[in-house]
Amino acid sequence: MPFIFVRCKTENYARWKNAFNDAADMRKNGGEINSRVFRSPENKNEIVTLMEWKNLKKAQKFIQSRGLRNCMKKAGIIGKPDIFFLNEIV
Repeated sequence: MPFIFVRCKTENYARWKNAFNDAADMRKNGGEINSRVFRSPENKNEIVTLMEWKNLKKAQKFIQSRGLRNCMKKAGIIGKPDIFFLNEIV
């Protein structure tokens, strides 16, 4: 399964978390299977998400979507996030 790894900084974690939660249906409709959220112990406004997707094309389409750009703006993302597409290997 493909994954999207995103590391970003936000102005305020609570604001980001609300926007992330509000976008749950948008992510699921785009092909997300599940997600995990992490944050830095040194900087509570530095966030990492690891999201599993049905397929790589759906993941790439989501990353390029207007809906995600609007969500990031609402979430108070600072600068450009680091985004990586990954395939799980065992």
